[in-house]
Amino acid sequence: MNLDAIPYVAARNQSPASGAPRLIVIHSMECPVETGRASSVAQWFAGPTSPQASAHYMIDPAEVYCGVRPPAEAWHVGNANRYAGGASIGIEQTGYAYSTDWWEPIALQQLDLLVNLVGSLCDRYGIPRRWLGVAELRAGEAGISTHGLCTAAGIGTDHTDPGPNWPADEFMRRLSGGPTPQPSEEDTMNVWLMRANNSPDVWVVQANLSGRWHLPTPSLVASIDYVISQGGGRVLTPPADTQPDQLGPCQVWKVSPDFLRAIPITK
Repeated sequence: MNLDAIPYVAARNQSPASGAPRLIVIHSMECPVETGRASSVAQWFAGPTSPQASAHYMIDPAEVYCGVRPPAEAWHVGNANRYAGGASIGIEQTGYAYSTDWWEPIALQQLDLLVNLVGSLCDRYGIPRRWLGVAELRAGEAGISTHGLCTAAGIGTDHTDPGPNWPADEFMRRLSGGPTPQPSEEDTMNVWLMRANNSPDVWVVQANLSGRWHLPTPSLVASIDYVISQGGGRVLTPPADTQPDQLGPCQVWKVSPDFLRAIPITK
């Protein structure tokens, strides 16, 4: 992407450069994933009623706008605006924190545009194409992360965007130019439907390598009632010692590896 050709609408709130960019922070605008939003948010940040905030770039499924030209400082992530002796670059994408719609075609169209933008920024500023978790952010390492992870690391504000369901792994796969992974038996066990005992809603949940179940709306879920395997397999009841845990900004549930292995694989 030609960064110099991106339309520029100067954000009202920005500061002079405080150092070379070392971190790219991905946000969500808290609006539907749709075209036209990048332009409207850029105009909002530039207008007389703008909030005490700004971003370097605004992106929707079709367009990218620049509001603050790096290395000037945008007001997007609190203390991490000035990151580890350098600076951070903030990118606002359309979508909601805790959304489960990131795999819709229009959202994947936006993801490809985001990959193009982030790759170009990494090349220009020498930022490694490396995902940073809480530990790496606290250590001041260079790379790419989210506002929510900055919050969890104690260097952001109190925001959790773009939320635990945003496909960071798929974003990094596309950014690195890796091959499209082929489904395996392990992949088919990655997503299930879950129902909580204090809610009539059925959620899509994921188990990571530590055996944790990510919940899209953790405040609504007191405990796991049952799990149905993807494709309509048998119903299983989690063991009684299943415990809640906190992982970054999102609440999760720990379950035993034996329970995960007991869920039938579907083809």
